[in-house]
Amino acid sequence: MPFGAEPGGPARPSLSAVTGDAGADSSPLSLAQVEAFLVAAGRVDHGLDDTTRVDQIAALERVKGAVAAAQAHLTADLHTSLTMSTPSGPGMTAWSGPMEAA
Repeated sequence: MPFGAEPGGPARPSLSAVTGDAGADSSPLSLAQVEAFLVAAGRVDHGLDDTTRVDQIAALERVKGAVAAAQAHLTADLHTSLTMSTPSGPGMTAWSGPMEAA
């Protein structure tokens, strides 16, 4: 069974099939790959049968969860980077955006 396939369900395409990068399945996405995925994900085939529509909706829900998790990890990494690199002292941050404590 291909990676990402569900038992009894349709096989999911590999990340390399979506992005065109043969090494994409073993490494994080580059900014260019994320942007290419964004363009591809925005295209909708209006001629699908209802079963396929439900499958695609479910897959997009999984994508939303994965994207939210990736965004949270990157945001935490940025916060750590900014707080660790500031000369202001422990607990102080150079960030002046929404993560700043009130």
